[in-house]
Amino acid sequence: MDASERYEQLIAFLSTHLPAPVEQEDHNGLLTLTGGSPGEVIARLTHTSVIIEEYAVRWETPFKPVVHPRRVGAVNWRRLPESALMTVVGHLIKGAREMRLARYRECRFCGRTNPPEWQHGDDTCQSCAAHELGELLRSLRDQGRTLLLATHDEDFANTFATRVLRLSDGHLS
Repeated sequence: MDASERYEQLIAFLSTHLPAPVEQEDHNGLLTLTGGSPGEVIARLTHTSVIIEEYAVRWETPFKPVVHPRRVGAVNWRRLPESALMTVVGHLIKGAREMRLARYRECRFCGRTNPPEWQHGDDTCQSCAAHELGELLRSLRDQGRTLLLATHDEDFANTFATRVLRLSDGHLS
């Protein structure tokens, strides 16, 4: 079997062994397959190697998550016999998925298990954290307390405020 046939066979193997759904992207000869929704495992395939990574996210800013995977292993697919290659890659995928799922946490409010990037702290998901904040702000508003809140989310401000001021181009309106 020539290299191009093995390459296609490896793509088919990865597509069927990664968690569904599998997204595939090609960037200048580097084929990236991401398995799972939310992402669990990333496989990168070059003309000589396959790299298996655990899906991970790093927050560059509070509003900008960036995929920042953790490498689990790399194999030179041209040097291994077919059966050994498939076995090794299968084990790497399984290990990466287990590592990813081990990082999931249960929300103490709703009981859902979420990936770490969906958590607000160790034991609260972002949805429940927003709900709890909303309850607190409503309670303070109903008590007649004055709050100064700065946000980019106008809908959020309108939900809880009795008066909204806007700062635009240095002018308060």
